[in-house]
Amino acid sequence: MKQAYLWIAGVVGSAAVAGGGIALMQSQPEAIAPEDSAVVTPTTPSTPTQEVPSEPETAAPRPDPKLSDFPHKRLELTDEVPAGSEFDQFRDRLQQAIQARDEAFIRSLLPPDGLFYGFGGPMNIEDMDLNIDDGWFWQVLEKMMALESCEPSDYPPVEAGNPVWVCPNTTQAFYRQYPDPETAPGDEYEFSTIMVMGNNVNVRAAANTNSAVVGILSNELVEFDQATASRLYQDSPDSMPDELESWTPIILPNDVRGYVYSRYAYAPLDPRGLFENVNGQWQLIRVLAGD
Repeated sequence: MKQAYLWIAGVVGSAAVAGGGIALMQSQPEAIAPEDSAVVTPTTPSTPTQEVPSEPETAAPRPDPKLSDFPHKRLELTDEVPAGSEFDQFRDRLQQAIQARDEAFIRSLLPPDGLFYGFGGPMNIEDMDLNIDDGWFWQVLEKMMALESCEPSDYPPVEAGNPVWVCPNTTQAFYRQYPDPETAPGDEYEFSTIMVMGNNVNVRAAANTNSAVVGILSNELVEFDQATASRLYQDSPDSMPDELESWTPIILPNDVRGYVYSRYAYAPLDPRGLFENVNGQWQLIRVLAGD
């Protein structure tokens, strides 16, 4: 059961489309590399050797402009949570709990009948690996709440009339700003796109911080390198995605192929949390994924 949840959780990290051969496997890091660069704003390919940065994998404050000399498809995110509101205060507390790996607090947010994740039924809380600091659900939560960009959702509330918040709202922004073109109907459009959220995010020639920087991206859409991802998946079909400490293969608008640190790589079908105040208690009522 847990393996099924992991595949849904890793739509960016591990996705497959029946008959289409689309897949992405994010292999695990082998070593920790020195700090690569500056602070980010929240917001060989077949067998890569991963050296995961201990700090955000972003470029110097004034990166070489030649590294971003190509057309850009910017994605603008807005946070619709009123400052100081009840949900704003709850979100701050949730972010603190995620950083502190506060298992008791996260358990208190889960519905008593189980959390629905993606297309699956109620999830057994023990399958979330909350007792492990780098457990897969902690990785999902950390990435899900990193952007601090939420908006009201039209998802049916548990209690009629209650507002439901979705975090992050990357998927909603993607569909509003870049509607599905007629030339790419269905899931193919979603699976072909990666949203790189952060300022001056490095694009590496290989999946490690020792390789050359071949591009710089800031809050924009790029093409998901499906061919490389499929090859990686075929080489290691049993590998599970690590949502944070891994690399995502992409293709830049100038046809240069590279990798971005997966902490900043979001796919339109990635996990998004739905939050509602139920009987005076905030709950994570559902995780949308793979839709």
